[in-house]
Amino acid sequence: MRRLLALIAIGAVLVAGAAVAGVLAARREVAKARADEAPTFANLSRLVPAYPGARFFPMGEALRTAGVWREMGYALTEDSVRQVADRYEGIWRSQGYAVERRGTGAGEWVMAQDLKDPWARAVFVSQVGGETVIVASVRDLWRAPEPAPVPVPPDCEVVSDDGARDHGVATSQVLLSCRAHLDEIVRYYDTALAGGVRREHLGANAGDRQAYLTYADARRQVTLLATESDATPETPRVSVSITWQEER
Repeated sequence: MRRLLALIAIGAVLVAGAAVAGVLAARREVAKARADEAPTFANLSRLVPAYPGARFFPMGEALRTAGVWREMGYALTEDSVRQVADRYEGIWRSQGYAVERRGTGAGEWVMAQDLKDPWARAVFVSQVGGETVIVASVRDLWRAPEPAPVPVPPDCEVVSDDGARDHGVATSQVLLSCRAHLDEIVRYYDTALAGGVRREHLGANAGDRQAYLTYADARRQVTLLATESDATPETPRVSVSITWQEER
């Protein structure tokens, strides 16, 4: 079951990456034009073979899903989805990896890994317009998921934790589920983020059931949306969405 969940997770990541394929062609042309800033990868270039006639461009420095960092890139080709998937499946099988290949309504993905190798490799291949989009991903299997990189109030649990690093800026999108009252959540973040500029877009007074706040300082921008659901005073429930951007 754990392996199946891992496969589903990586598939979801790659499908999500392919969902932005409409802007990839434009980004590729910009990257080509800026030859003085040639794109580089820390690990993906040596772990995922280049596709003939195509070039992988980074999708940011790194992406995080459920606390796990991945390095991702994309490439475009005129070959069919099946041709691309066949090539990667063949390469990785010939190298002795355990390979999973699955088709979805959006395209095909191929994942390869070995218990003796820390790196999981994957590609998701889809057709967009007249081109085939290859979204590649690598992740370190031996590295444990990191805790959410934002302060989490007591009585709250992390529901989802996604993020990215690009051009020295780290962005996190965290969803919390809290057994707490709305005013307790607001007070917690007012204290945790004291010292910057606080703006209240929706009130968090006694009669309100939602708080929409932003906090900003010289290096950090935080957006907080907290919503109180139907619950008794004894069993409060608040969902919290946090977007956290910070220069590193």
